[in-house]
Amino acid sequence: MPLSFLSLPGTPSPLSRYFSSLFSYVLFGCFRIAEMKRVFILFYFILMIQELVLRDNQLKNIPDVSIFKKLLVFDVSFNEIASLHGVSRVCNTLKELYVSKNEVTKIEEIEHFHQLQILELGSNKLRVS
Repeated sequence: MPLSFLSLPGTPSPLSRYFSSLFSYVLFGCFRIAEMKRVFILFYFILMIQELVLRDNQLKNIPDVSIFKKLLVFDVSFNEIASLHGVSRVCNTLKELYVSKNEVTKIEEIEHFHQLQILELGSNKLRVS
């Protein structure tokens, strides 16, 4: 799935819209049983993803990854992200967050990461006041 398929903060995720319409399609009996099993298996594996690496993709914002409820590692390093705005939508199970080599100017929205063990923010535009 191309990375551009993910939505920007504040908008419904195209991925969730896709699965919502797909499940509506399934409920109306338009898939054979074997096809339904493949769809549910795919959806299950998407929900179980624990590590998501979006490095070096020219991202300008933190993408909406709220569909990934088991995420432990999230890496958006080597992009063009100017703000951590939107990182609060990442599930609170996160243990490692990598945002190095971006344009971030301040640390925000990380208070809910109680299990966070690694926060990598090197090579950003952070300043000590």
